[in-house]
Amino acid sequence: MSRDKRDYKPYTVKWISDDNEVENWLVDGTMWETMMEMANDKRNGRTLEVWTRNRDENEEMLYSRLSSMKQHEMDAIMGEMVDSAKSMVEDFVDNPSKDTGEVDVDKGLVKGSGIEVDLDEWEDEEENNK
Repeated sequence: MSRDKRDYKPYTVKWISDDNEVENWLVDGTMWETMMEMANDKRNGRTLEVWTRNRDENEEMLYSRLSSMKQHEMDAIMGEMVDSAKSMVEDFVDNPSKDTGEVDVDKGLVKGSGIEVDLDEWEDEEENNK
């Protein structure tokens, strides 16, 4: 049997109820698969999170499973976002814009007609045309 690289590491297991009540379990020195079995057995429909516990590094979430209620909320939010995006595309198809532009997030550059980002002052076009 091969050993999982996650075996025998310190973890924090969190169970979070829909009322945001948190139960923590500090785990040291067990196999990942065994820990996950025990954590899921104790879940009882609550959200389950597994975090690393490193002294020298920031904690990192390794596993998360939402409760049914939280998953339903997340699905509803994602559905609203998708509906909004579809509506935006349909609106653009029905009412195309002549303005163009692009954003280069890697270089932090923005260019195009009608695009103004992070300005301390907005220029008044009427005053510039006088």
